[in-house]
Amino acid sequence: MVLVNDFFYWCGHAAMHLRIFYPYVHKQHHRQFVPFRGLPDALNIHPLEELIGAAIFGAALRIVTEVVGLHASTAWVAFTYWSIFNILNHFDRESSLRVPVPFPSGVRDHQMHHRIPKCNYSKLTMLWDRLFGTYLDYVPINGGQKAKPSQGTRFPASEAAPHAYCVLLLIPLLAIAAGIVEGFRTWAPPVAADALQMVPSFALLTFVAIMCELHRKRYRTEVDAKIDGATLKAE
Repeated sequence: MVLVNDFFYWCGHAAMHLRIFYPYVHKQHHRQFVPFRGLPDALNIHPLEELIGAAIFGAALRIVTEVVGLHASTAWVAFTYWSIFNILNHFDRESSLRVPVPFPSGVRDHQMHHRIPKCNYSKLTMLWDRLFGTYLDYVPINGGQKAKPSQGTRFPASEAAPHAYCVLLLIPLLAIAAGIVEGFRTWAPPVAADALQMVPSFALLTFVAIMCELHRKRYRTEVDAKIDGATLKAE
């Protein structure tokens, strides 16, 4: 769901940077050169962008539902992730918390987009930017001097997967969301059969978490150096 949504978001966001649209719509958001206030900076957008973003998310939900099926609780979790990380990406502090997708993005990636608008168009993953050649590595601001950005390695193995706890966090979130959604739908408490239906998904997430932890151990030095939890201001 996140990958599909971010693909269409990349397309829409890139279109917002075309000369025929940018001065009238998206320029409002880019008045903040280095976001640091979270929600106020995330919501500082033109109303038309709100409508476009909602339409993209709705289209992604429809496509995923038609192709592979989608429980309503998963849609709510995806929407929650999209909303929360959109806010987090507009702070000035980096962390290892990511959406569990290939090449998950963070604060530094989105800050580079605000500093250099023609890069890093996606929101929760940098997969599409890397694929389409619009990804730029983070470079710190030193004394107000502009550093020359670099595309670096296009698909570095060390950045391909998130931390294991980012994946494991989905298990309780999906279980709680499914319980709430089914409770409102049936007005009945969950039974053992309902829990058993989620076992394959949770087993898959556990396997993915193990693979992410093995990946992190393999590239521990590179990952810890890239995501060190330091404030971007201090850099």
